Amino acid sequence: MTNPWRAAALHPRASGAALLACSLSLAATLIAPAAHAEATPPPAAAAPVAPADPRDARVEEKLGKLLRDTVASGRMSGAVMVYVRDGKIALAEGFGYEDPVSHNPIDPSKSRFLVNSVSKVFAAVAIAQLKSRGLIVDYHDPVNRYLTGYRLPDSYGRAITLEELLTHTEGLDEGDFDVASARPETRLPTPADYEAHRPKYIVPPDVLPVYTSFGIDMLGLVVSDVTHMPYRTYLENYILKPLDMTSTLVDNGDQPIPHEVFGFLPTRPEHVEPILYKQPFAWPEGALFSTGEDMGKFMIALLDHGASQSTITAGARDDLFGMHHEVVPGLGYGMVFEISHLGSEVAVYHRGGGSGMVCGLITLPAQRVGLFECITNTRAVRGTPADKLPIDDAVVDKAAFDALIPATDYPAAVPEWNDAWSARIGNYVWTDRHHYGFGRLIALLHPDVLPVRRGKSGLQIAGIDGFREISPGHFAAPGVLETFTFFNKPDFGPLLIRGTNASSFELPGPLDNPHLIDTLLALVLAASASAVIWPLWPYARGRRLASAAALLFGVCMIGGTGVLFITHAQGFRYSIGTLWPILLVRACGFLVIPVALALVWSAIRAPRAAGAAATLARIHLALLAAAAVVAVAALMDVGVIGFYIR
Repeated sequence: MTNPWRAAALHPRASGAALLACSLSLAATLIAPAAHAEATPPPAAAAPVAPADPRDARVEEKLGKLLRDTVASGRMSGAVMVYVRDGKIALAEGFGYEDPVSHNPIDPSKSRFLVNSVSKVFAAVAIAQLKSRGLIVDYHDPVNRYLTGYRLPDSYGRAITLEELLTHTEGLDEGDFDVASARPETRLPTPADYEAHRPKYIVPPDVLPVYTSFGIDMLGLVVSDVTHMPYRTYLENYILKPLDMTSTLVDNGDQPIPHEVFGFLPTRPEHVEPILYKQPFAWPEGALFSTGEDMGKFMIALLDHGASQSTITAGARDDLFGMHHEVVPGLGYGMVFEISHLGSEVAVYHRGGGSGMVCGLITLPAQRVGLFECITNTRAVRGTPADKLPIDDAVVDKAAFDALIPATDYPAAVPEWNDAWSARIGNYVWTDRHHYGFGRLIALLHPDVLPVRRGKSGLQIAGIDGFREISPGHFAAPGVLETFTFFNKPDFGPLLIRGTNASSFELPGPLDNPHLIDTLLALVLAASASAVIWPLWPYARGRRLASAAALLFGVCMIGGTGVLFITHAQGFRYSIGTLWPILLVRACGFLVIPVALALVWSAIRAPRAAGAAATLARIHLALLAAAAVVAVAALMDVGVIGFYIR
């Protein structure tokens, strides 16, 4: 995950049982030596130096204090915060420890965080540099014009352009399957790697932003093909070294990464979630390990109005920060960067999360200030006290934005309730969810839902009350930095755009409605569970086909679901492409097809028999046949039955 405020969704993306199984097994293998160590309280953070500018004081008050207190309370093991102003690093603070074994204090100049999707903005900088050097003619050029090995297929009869990749408007689905590994890999990617991991198109190009990592990987391939050097080498030679980002790593071979930060619960000296290393083809999307001070140097270059360095020129910065795709007025994408008009300010930013880290880079170009923060935001394990649960990264997001932009900059909302707002009420589902493949099942069962309700003083959105219409379709709340815009899009219907990252939500149709899918699955599973007792009916004696089909129906559905939720945790195992749970679930899914046919055949040919018990047995068999048919349709829709497993 890569967008701010996604954590405010009511439904988590992974089941507790799956996450628990994954956490326990990984903790045993990764940190066995530390299993019996005593929990150590976080190191006391040094008192901050008196700020030299009022804006510095606001950052320290709003964000620094939050991070310091959260680490001290045991809800987070580590964090870093770097604030740049007027071409200098004004504040740089580390909080907590790098890992539960060494207990090295986090140092902004040494400690390396996996910045996840913040890595994507470096791919955008590389593309802007190639444009400045004339190696790329125009952002509207087809991507295939610059690719020499792999060719990106057309979407809905149209060639995909560089700009569409840069703005997430190429229409590609998101996919996590087999994009990472438990240890670093160094081999260079081949065209077959890209083709094997290419998601399907789900939206026509240049219609609606659908956040996808594979599009950024294609930009990395463009950089490699145009410059005739590996993407990693280009980044090191043309961005990292010129900006003196000597502590930032794209790849460290098979050697440990010095001062690597791991997320863990301070209340337990153990890893909750392992670091996942991106496979080489996916380096552009989220592979950078960087320090706070190095990211400070990067922000200084991005905000360099005086062109004192030549790595990110004024022309390149204008390209990066220009509005390339406006979703609604004031909200949209630059080149990978997200852009929001927040009150009187324009914020340019990008965030990323995964492997127990959530990081964000926020800049206000007009003020020449920037803020980078990274926290170890791990998943809780069973038995964690309520006051020690990991902090919600949405709280940190809000503090970061509030540190830079006073809430008073927002216009006052309309005071009275408008009955027309009732039409906005509903459960909106993130459009950037899986639409194809095995991942669709997980996304449907664990969707990102944005609830819109009538509150006490306006609309209540994402649990925050007081949102009122300040312009047609545009809602804001006093003292809240978040804004929401409602509008209709052809072929999509009612949409809701979340302001700070232009994420798109829609009112789902029947096949995408998570509540309907959950209910349907529950009914099918209940029916399949009852199938195992059908052979016990006296009526079942001698009806071997019906009895065998009923037993298989129960085993396939209950067993397959058990594997999905318990042994196949979305996240770690899905990302590293652990195949046996997927293949087992898919084998169960395919078995349901002949089982359904056998049940339908048996139900049609079931002879009548005297007695209430025989009648109930025949009704039971008919219900099992109907449930099996529904199960086949549902499994085909979510991709368990099919040949696209991402």
